[in-house]
Amino acid sequence: MLFFAVRSERSMFLQSQRALTVVLSALCSTAALAEIHRELPPDPRRDIVVEPGLTPRQAVISIPALPPGAAPSGAVDQLVHFKELQFEGNQAVSAEELKALWPAFTGQSRPLSDAWALASMVTRAYRARGMVLTQAIVPPQQFKADGGSLRIQVVEGFVDAVSWDVKGLSSTEALQPFVEPLLVQRPLSLALLERQLLLLNESGAVQVRAVFAPSTTTAGASTLLLVGERSTASGALSAHNRTSDALGPVRYEAVGRVTGVVGLLDQHRLQTNTSLNGNVDILSYGGQVPLGGKGLQLAWTASATRSRTESMEGFKVNTESQSASVSLSYPMWRSRLHNLDVRAEVSANDSESLFEGERFSRDRIRKVTLGMTWERVNLAGGVSRLDVDAHQGFLGLGSSARDNEWATRLGARTAFTKYTVYGAHLQPLLGRLSGLLALQSQYTPHRLPSAETFALGGEAFLRGHDPSVLSGDRGTALKLELRQGFSVSGKPLTAYAFKDFGWVWSVRSQQGHQHLGSAGLGLRLDFSPRVRGFVEWAHRSNTDTTTSIDDQDAKVYAGLTFEL
Repeated sequence: MLFFAVRSERSMFLQSQRALTVVLSALCSTAALAEIHRELPPDPRRDIVVEPGLTPRQAVISIPALPPGAAPSGAVDQLVHFKELQFEGNQAVSAEELKALWPAFTGQSRPLSDAWALASMVTRAYRARGMVLTQAIVPPQQFKADGGSLRIQVVEGFVDAVSWDVKGLSSTEALQPFVEPLLVQRPLSLALLERQLLLLNESGAVQVRAVFAPSTTTAGASTLLLVGERSTASGALSAHNRTSDALGPVRYEAVGRVTGVVGLLDQHRLQTNTSLNGNVDILSYGGQVPLGGKGLQLAWTASATRSRTESMEGFKVNTESQSASVSLSYPMWRSRLHNLDVRAEVSANDSESLFEGERFSRDRIRKVTLGMTWERVNLAGGVSRLDVDAHQGFLGLGSSARDNEWATRLGARTAFTKYTVYGAHLQPLLGRLSGLLALQSQYTPHRLPSAETFALGGEAFLRGHDPSVLSGDRGTALKLELRQGFSVSGKPLTAYAFKDFGWVWSVRSQQGHQHLGSAGLGLRLDFSPRVRGFVEWAHRSNTDTTTSIDDQDAKVYAGLTFEL
């Protein structure tokens, strides 16, 4: 009767969600109420964590071998007094800089073979600056008995033509914008070559490597041959138990990727994630396409989620959410060792929760995000990554009102501001031993909608806990991981040990901060190039929250992925 009165008197919902919590407390046990709060947003989409990769970008370039530069026979025995040095054809490097390679070269007699030695030094100097097609030669010339000026001819190499040897590619017209900058720059630099080759491979249309050959039509030029194959479709099937019991013991995932649906360069990704018992179903789609050949990229996403939880007393909580986004990104720097990307995104996220068929909460979030990603590979092979984003919620375009009476959290702002940071460094240590240090943090001066809070638990951070078991407006998470690679019967595997820490704070809360910890051991296995899996034992520690419905101190996780 009491709950019926609450359902029938809508004004009690409109006054305060706290009043509803009091009523529910009279009906449900403490565990059941904790479960209800646990399974409200953050929605299950946040369980699907794709942690940024720490793999160096690959661009395979076959650099032409350094020319022999050998002096003619007998040149080493012939002395010449070199009075001056003259460089011809050098536009990218000044004559003064080239003369500084061998300051004492002129003004004295020395073997004629030193002229070819100097030409080799000039070639190497150009290559050190990234101009890998440039060559310095000693042209035919005569010297008087008392010596004379030495001429060094610098052939600043460039590309005069591009040819393609790509399996499955019928037309290269859409790819021409990626190679056009290579035909313009003279002399060609390795930096530009790396950038355009990486962008070409990131377009999703092809995977190629660069090979140079002497031009058959232009002296001093080279022909660039791009060899590889066209990318078409791929997919994967996976299953794992890294999920909360309330949403099902096992999560099943299927993902498909396809390129060239509309043109040659558009990429599409469709993913489904389900518990197969009706507790959670997620469908997401994403696409992207380059705008020109200089790195500007348009991307878009859309997803829909439905989850259902039920307390031990039989009360049902159903949550549905939909989201969409569109973004632009641009690589300020792109190379194998150093990268910087900037991005801007507009997104929408609508979510609604029903308790026994009655609306319990509803958020409609509209947000603009500006961010950057920085990557660096150090001399010891370590890889660093830093993501920094600023998020601004705004009113309009169907967003919740400023005084949203159905807000998932009391006092949450629709027009919020928050800042997020993710940083990680993976460093080889000794042999196949490596170490990973990663940090994630969020700051805001505002009380946030539930979907925008900082959450702990799950695959990325606090692996001993259920996904999103604890959340707050502000938070920081840290993890340390040691990895040791092995080979067993020719199959690679990685053993690892980890320790995770996390803290969250809520704005306008008297509770102060809450913290979690976890530690564990695991194995990542590659059964074949297309089949991989993991098994992990994780222990919870330093737990001061009662929001988790799982009272186990340790868990064993496992998963298997089949690449199609």
